[in-house]
Amino acid sequence: MIYKPAKALGLAVGLVVLVTILGIEGFLLSSIGRQSVGIGMAITLLLLLFSLGIMGVWLYWCYELLALRYTLDRNALVIEYGTTRHIVPLNEVKRVVAGDDEALRATTSFRGVGWPGYLKGRQRVPGLGWVLMCSTEPLERMVVIVTDTVSYGISPADQEDFLEAFKVRQELGVLHPAEQTHLRSPLLSLPIWRDRFFWAAVVFAVLIDLGILGVMMARYGDLGLRIPLTLSIWGQADRIASRIWVLVLPVLGLGLVGMDTLVGMVVHERERLAAHLLVVAGLVTQVVLYLALRQVVLWG
Repeated sequence: MIYKPAKALGLAVGLVVLVTILGIEGFLLSSIGRQSVGIGMAITLLLLLFSLGIMGVWLYWCYELLALRYTLDRNALVIEYGTTRHIVPLNEVKRVVAGDDEALRATTSFRGVGWPGYLKGRQRVPGLGWVLMCSTEPLERMVVIVTDTVSYGISPADQEDFLEAFKVRQELGVLHPAEQTHLRSPLLSLPIWRDRFFWAAVVFAVLIDLGILGVMMARYGDLGLRIPLTLSIWGQADRIASRIWVLVLPVLGLGLVGMDTLVGMVVHERERLAAHLLVVAGLVTQVVLYLALRQVVLWG
């Protein structure tokens, strides 16, 4: 049987926040359209990129809430949200506690993602230790599933029916013993997500590229309409181009970092060294790009 929590409040709050973020992004976009190229535009663009990142994370959290459900059969309770599943074998459950039980008093603040109508995280409760919460209700309105290792806080909309069904299935006994575990989607379980060197190189390359773009935008007004794009071995300009290229090249550099990252992610599982070399090459390219554009700006 599938039990779902009440999601109306959480989704309504999520939608309000999403609309607010979109409004801020619209304001930033209109500001960019009114500004001339310079440090002001660079700062506004940085704020826009930051807000896009926040929106992406917020959309994923809303997706988790939308997908939240509890599946119960004779073998296990499965808690699903987003790309994550917690499998709780019924024969591992020691007791089921109502969240409003007088014996339960949280001693630490909630840690995780939470807003009115959605809680995903953990909280320490006397006698139970850390309770892993996947709920749309606060602790006092949850059902806490207790095992020897982990306790789970859930909030099926029809708690009475859930508790009755849970009791019946426990009494019937399991048909196929399950393993208590925490699963994520195969894509998110790939080792590349735990490769700190790979992601550090990517982040540094992106930061360098954004820094280059910011510097070029700040100096853009001081450049002539046409600038020396390449120099001969004698230090003389041998190719003149529009100054817009000092902005185009960092954007192309960012695209190159993205391409190196995607290819690195593809080859990482089979050849980790090759993936590292790709992102390091992208990092080195950004440094070379900075030195080249710095020379162009000095000449400009």
